[in-house]
Amino acid sequence: MTTTDTEPRYKLGLIHDPLPSIVPDLECFATAPIPVPPPTVAAPEVEWPMADNDTLGDCTIAGAVHLDQAGAAVTDEPWTYPGDVVVSRVYLGLTGGPDTGLQLPQVLTPWKTPGLFGSQNGGFASVNVKNTTLVKQSVWIFGGLYIAVNLPAVAQQQFRPNGSGVWELTGTPADYDIEGGHCVAPVGYTPKGVIAVTWGSTVLITWQWWHTYVVQAYAVVPPAFVTKGGDARGFDLAAIDGYLKVA
Repeated sequence: MTTTDTEPRYKLGLIHDPLPSIVPDLECFATAPIPVPPPTVAAPEVEWPMADNDTLGDCTIAGAVHLDQAGAAVTDEPWTYPGDVVVSRVYLGLTGGPDTGLQLPQVLTPWKTPGLFGSQNGGFASVNVKNTTLVKQSVWIFGGLYIAVNLPAVAQQQFRPNGSGVWELTGTPADYDIEGGHCVAPVGYTPKGVIAVTWGSTVLITWQWWHTYVVQAYAVVPPAFVTKGGDARGFDLAAIDGYLKVA
């Protein structure tokens, strides 16, 4: 694929939900004070698949794949990429056929029931994107987050497929040239910002960039936690699961 500095190298594909689904905030499910998060959580050292997000606007499905993979890494469960054919089939099945993109709830809900890629997430809850401590707690406890961003076009140039890219504000008009909506999966953090997976690699999202462009976030109980019985460190997973069953 030939590109120039002004052409996007990868696809986006998130449709912002004008009326987000009413999902209780994660703090509603805490059965005790949420533990103080450590100053740093390292991202899993794994090979992240592109998951067709270079040819399709399936970032919401790629994000689910990456969260599934991160959860397996956190719990030391084996994980196998379902493959591009399966990923594209799931994505186009949820869109109804065309490559139109999806909203986050359009993936989260069927991922819970009946499931995606042969497994089900154990529940999900909304996270206040402005609450930096809760963001860190969510990444630490559940192994990742599922987020929606308004992506500036310059982010394509800042991204590096070797994981050295940084999404940061440039202080120029390019910061306000929004290319579209995008879904990524934060799987770690440092004092400088969040480490997120997108386009088959990781990128460091500075906290200033996060508070400027991240518009929606969900904590998701990964399938591996369900399989291995993850403790969730203070969260009542049964309460989350019970809510979703009656929602």
